[in-house]
Amino acid sequence: MGMTSQHWHRREPALRNYVMWAGVCAYVAAVVYAATVAGPNLQRASETQIAEEIEHENRAACGRFGMGPETGAQYQRCAAELRAVRQSHENRLETRNRGPFL
Repeated sequence: MGMTSQHWHRREPALRNYVMWAGVCAYVAAVVYAATVAGPNLQRASETQIAEEIEHENRAACGRFGMGPETGAQYQRCAAELRAVRQSHENRLETRNRGPFL
């Protein structure tokens, strides 16, 4: 017995609902994956890149003053001072972004 076209049309909305919910579930699964698996990996990669950029800046700035990495303790002191300057700048930005009434 074949399905009549009228019978098929009654089933079509149920099929559309099933396909729609399958799509929603797939989307939710992708978001959960991104948040739990890919997200931390992207965060680590970003932190590594920032650390490399900062080290490059330290070498360049300290090197201009004759305190490149080959100078050992001098370079370490220079890099520490640059970290302090960066932290001070971040603190100022944080204070400014909080606003005057917080």
